[in-house]
Amino acid sequence: MLVGNEFLLSGAVNGYVAKIDGQGSQLWKTILSSGKTGKLFSGIVTQDGFVVFGLTSSDLNGTSVAWAAKLDLYGNTIWSKTYEQTGDSALRSGVLAEDGAYVAAGYMNKGDSNYDFLLVKISPSGNMIWNKTYGGAESEKAYSIARAPGGYVSVGDVNCLVSSIDAWVLKVDENGNSLWNQTVGGKQTDSPAYVTPAKDGGYLVAGFTFSFGMGNRDFWLFKISDQGQVQFSLTQGNAGYQEAYSVLETGTNSYVMVGWTDPIGHPALVGKATYDFYVIKISVVSSSSGVSSFQFIFYTATIVAVSTVSSLLVSKLLRGEKKKT
Repeated sequence: MLVGNEFLLSGAVNGYVAKIDGQGSQLWKTILSSGKTGKLFSGIVTQDGFVVFGLTSSDLNGTSVAWAAKLDLYGNTIWSKTYEQTGDSALRSGVLAEDGAYVAAGYMNKGDSNYDFLLVKISPSGNMIWNKTYGGAESEKAYSIARAPGGYVSVGDVNCLVSSIDAWVLKVDENGNSLWNQTVGGKQTDSPAYVTPAKDGGYLVAGFTFSFGMGNRDFWLFKISDQGQVQFSLTQGNAGYQEAYSVLETGTNSYVMVGWTDPIGHPALVGKATYDFYVIKISVVSSSSGVSSFQFIFYTATIVAVSTVSSLLVSKLLRGEKKKT
């Protein structure tokens, strides 16, 4: 399943969901429209179909509302619902709960320029079971959520007083009650985009960092335990800009990360909003001092001919994430 957006000449935005086969051929597509703006950020596979998450607005500059929709196995819309909060809100990611419901993570405006993490539990029929917000005096936005023992772990970023932006990791129980939270980052902007459980426990978090690595925006991967302790933190990049959106554990201490990069070997294009897909495979190596480091195995940043569906996926990655709206 591919989840993205359709950008119309009128300025309106629709949600776009497509299913492809193993050879990349499109089996079906569904356009989801809700107001002038209907953005989708992600989706999950369920036993009887798919659930997608995003935001919707009645006009191009209006208040956004958290939005989710359920499709059957053939792309037909079963339900499409919004979950209004007291201010701007959005759902960025979701997971299937043990009881068959869905728990989605996003953010909600607190009535000023700041946001809080927003978690919403949604019944199989699309009705809201509970919604809770988390945060402090700063602004926090959640971008991804994963199942955890006894609850859920969500990651996003927080505007800190001593730095610009840091990663913020939150664990809650099955009912949404906060268990712990942890801030991870340096003196500059560091933001996660994705969290997934590690095979040996804990969670892998992928995103980008300005504080570490080459100094510009680099791929960032860190692992955090189920109690909130950072176990390692790695970067990969060059003098240009890179941003990771996902990580896959492929073996013991071995990971593949995907995202985008400024075209490698073309310094004139650095910072010019011209991007290539960027795929890396890394292995974590513990040094004699016990400090984790990494060994770079390979990378690729190749421009290839892409289908219409793949182009929409690129549009989702580059246009949706750059704004983090």
